[in-house]
Amino acid sequence: MTQTSRGKGRTETGTVVSAGKAAKTIRVELTRLVKHPRYHKYVKGRKSFLVHDETEKAALGDIVRIIESRPHSKRKRWRLLDIIEREKVDFEPIPGAADVEPAVAEPAAAEETPVEPDAVEAGPASAEAGQVAPEGGES
Repeated sequence: MTQTSRGKGRTETGTVVSAGKAAKTIRVELTRLVKHPRYHKYVKGRKSFLVHDETEKAALGDIVRIIESRPHSKRKRWRLLDIIEREKVDFEPIPGAADVEPAVAEPAAAEETPVEPDAVEAGPASAEAGQVAPEGGES
């Protein structure tokens, strides 16, 4: 008996949102639109499932078809049926980008601004109030 001929289970189509982190396991997210009962606005509902990927062919961003199956682990109740569409990569890697280390910005040292002695009045009343005397003369 082959793996694809076992019983009839519910099939769903979703997008791979996590792959390669656990052996033979991918996480597939299903999205659906549901009309809100009171506001009559369509709300996007999402649900993710852990899926058994025996051959480890699915990659991040692929659109896949999954089918209900026997329990493979505590949370894994689905298996990969087939890959409908592969993730399209629409950029080219920059040559030599892997050789360059990322620049790390060093935190700047806290610099104090020098205070000119002419700008601050030496009197006790102006020092307490935090007033600065105008340049060019006294008031």
